[in-house]
Amino acid sequence: MAAGEGAPGFPPDFLAELRRRTDIVALVGQRVALRPSGREMVGLCPFHEERTPSFYVSPERQVYHCHGCHAGGDAIEFLRRARGLSFVEAVEELAAQAGLSVPARRALDPAERRRLDELEEMRAALEAALGFFRDSLVRPEGREAIEYLRARGVDGPTAQRFGLGYAPGDWDGMGRALGGRFEPAVLEAAGLRVPRGGGRPGAFDRFRHRVMFPIGDERGRIVGFGGRSLDPAEPAKYLNSPESRLFRKREALYALAEARPAIASKARAIVVEGYMDALACHQFGYPEAVATMGTALSAAQAGTLARLAESVLLAYDADAAGEAAAERAGGLGLLQERGVRVEVAALPPGRDPDEVLRGPGGPRAFEAAVAGAIPVIRYLVQRAIGPGGIAGLSPERRWAVAKRMVPVLLRCDAGVRIEYTEWIARALLLAPGELQRAVESAAGGSEHRNSKRWNASRVAGSRGRPALRSGAEAAEEMVLAACLQSAELFRRWIPGLSIHDFRSGAHQALFERMLAWHEAAAAAEPGAPGLPGAGRPPEPAEEPPGLALLDRAEDAGVRSLLARLVGRDLQAVDGVVLGQCVRRMRAAAREEELAQYRERDRDLAASGLGLESAERRAVLQRISELTAERAGFARGGSDG
Repeated sequence: MAAGEGAPGFPPDFLAELRRRTDIVALVGQRVALRPSGREMVGLCPFHEERTPSFYVSPERQVYHCHGCHAGGDAIEFLRRARGLSFVEAVEELAAQAGLSVPARRALDPAERRRLDELEEMRAALEAALGFFRDSLVRPEGREAIEYLRARGVDGPTAQRFGLGYAPGDWDGMGRALGGRFEPAVLEAAGLRVPRGGGRPGAFDRFRHRVMFPIGDERGRIVGFGGRSLDPAEPAKYLNSPESRLFRKREALYALAEARPAIASKARAIVVEGYMDALACHQFGYPEAVATMGTALSAAQAGTLARLAESVLLAYDADAAGEAAAERAGGLGLLQERGVRVEVAALPPGRDPDEVLRGPGGPRAFEAAVAGAIPVIRYLVQRAIGPGGIAGLSPERRWAVAKRMVPVLLRCDAGVRIEYTEWIARALLLAPGELQRAVESAAGGSEHRNSKRWNASRVAGSRGRPALRSGAEAAEEMVLAACLQSAELFRRWIPGLSIHDFRSGAHQALFERMLAWHEAAAAAEPGAPGLPGAGRPPEPAEEPPGLALLDRAEDAGVRSLLARLVGRDLQAVDGVVLGQCVRRMRAAAREEELAQYRERDRDLAASGLGLESAERRAVLQRISELTAERAGFARGGSDG
């Protein structure tokens, strides 16, 4: 990308202004309950399951980063990933909220154009596959699939509305149908075709002899498929599309686009487990239903629901698996913290929503289960007590149940927490005061994100000099982060470093960007040092390059890495620490080269070359030099 250009195609000064006008804490706070931790805000990551907060937002730098799954970026990247938007769509939405006019975009460079074209090709391939599956359903080969759907009670309008289809049983049916329109790599990237193993050329259809359920994003665009096998001998009854640039199972909710109007009008979402459960709910008058596709409710899914609904009703299968799913649903905490009312429907034992709706009692039986839904906390306590009742539990067992409920109580607002604490104490025949003190103690000292006061030293770690983690990659990160955040450290260290000092390919690419920034600053006119922007004065040299590079980064991976490093807390990092890091990096580089030369020496010896060979003597000489250099770095020698 040329100096001064934005990502992708937006002027960098516009993106910088957009970032300045967007409060990332408020934006992230719509999906994540955040609490202060030093100069940052911290909470549970919305992009992966975790119980200890590792998701940090920096109000000062306007970036976020998760130390668990390594997601990171600025407000644009957060909105893009949280909502499944493209970069351009996220920019346009934030600009509308900030009252900014979106400027005309420059022509995309070939690499950017190729990435966007690939994404559009994937979307087009999925849409074409949807048409192929739907057409196959109404052809003679789809008769068994239609009979299956009829047997399950799915009517024609429902099948049409949700785009149900059929994947023929042969290995290459869809491949032949779509092969003339799409390159093999596109069909594989979209999860529609699978490369043959064993180095054999070609690929085969992923979905064969299955009823097909298209999976859409919040806007109704197809991102993947689920397939139900019609072969009783098939071990995988349900098969989903693989994870891709478009489809992430733990972020997607089946039937979300179809359910959004009803969720908005009713302020309620019904969450079920499977495709057929969701279809049955929609067909029988519960259009606010969405499905988690067989997984527990994730934090990302809960964040979507918390944005759309005031209450969430869990209608999982009433068997052991369904009850366990309700209890371990990682997103329940986020829903509670956002003030969303969470209830569990009391379905008849051993029956799922589809079976209840189509069973003897029909919709009335399901309505009774919905009407009899109880708050999730009461559900968990009643399940822990068991069918034998409280009389069969010892005092130790009753206190054990109470302690299991403390983390759940900590997710509730203070007033609700007090009421539920008293109710649990009564249900377990405990003294309310004792349980209340246990909850208050946990709230005051735990690391949970809903604690009223945080123990910053436990959450954020020591504020002293940071301990160096083992491994050269951690050292590389610290050097890059320091140079991105500090203009002084940048000017001091970058000129003396080389791309060969970095082992990570991502770090090498980022170092090249930083070096280009340095060279552009050095070439700027006297009196106006810095990298020229687009239509504005050059950046001052005393400004660190981190945020400016972030504004110009067009690749999501690069933006994520930059945001993570720009947002890293480096209060106590100084030249001494960076010197240690650089020595560690260079020692690792010598170690890697040393291993290569030793392997070369073994190959030469195996080929019959003796020590008199000039080639082998040269290899051994280099081994000796590298050994000495490695020892020098280990002793803390020169950084130059």
